[in-house]
Amino acid sequence: MEAVKARDKKRADALRSLEVALKQVEIDSRAEVTDEIAVKILRGELKKREESIAMFTKANRQDLIDKESYEAETIKNYLPAQMDTSQIVQLVDETLASLGDQANFGDVMKQVMAKTKGQADGKLVSDVVREKLG
Repeated sequence: MEAVKARDKKRADALRSLEVALKQVEIDSRAEVTDEIAVKILRGELKKREESIAMFTKANRQDLIDKESYEAETIKNYLPAQMDTSQIVQLVDETLASLGDQANFGDVMKQVMAKTKGQADGKLVSDVVREKLG
């Protein structure tokens, strides 16, 4: 409502699209959206924006790049802070130590992602795990 009252059309549009995504999941699942699910939805929406930016960059559409970039930044404001690489490396090392010689990629990823609780990018975790197991 603040964006609408401030006549910030770009921000209002970005927030409306997020609200629609959240409501759609609520309707589809016929259950209330929890904070954990909301974060997952926001991450999905952010990923969509990033993919769109990549496609619009190839098509040389600066107007659409600007729009999607603004929406991506707006979404990032509502997501929890991300873990930095050193924290992820520490978690991976701890997990590898606990698994010992039995460590494989799938088990390590499963345990590390459970510990991060949505605060780490899966691709970054995957890269760190591959490097450590590599």
